[in-house]
Amino acid sequence: MRHLSEGVLRRMYDDPDAMGVEERSHFATCPGCQDRFQRVSDDARQIRAAFDVGPAPADPRHAFAQMQARLNG
Repeated sequence: MRHLSEGVLRRMYDDPDAMGVEERSHFATCPGCQDRFQRVSDDARQIRAAFDVGPAPADPRHAFAQMQARLNG
């Protein structure tokens, strides 16, 4: 079997149950794919952290006043 693609490794990170039997057995015995999986996992965690922002602060009174001003324009 060929080495697992980046897409398969990413899918494995996102949903480990999505892997087939052949993919699992290859991964279990292939240090190269295991190393690449670690890099893919690290990248995925960094990307998730970069997009993990809290909700924007909201001021409902200010938003309502702005909406009224635009409507009354």
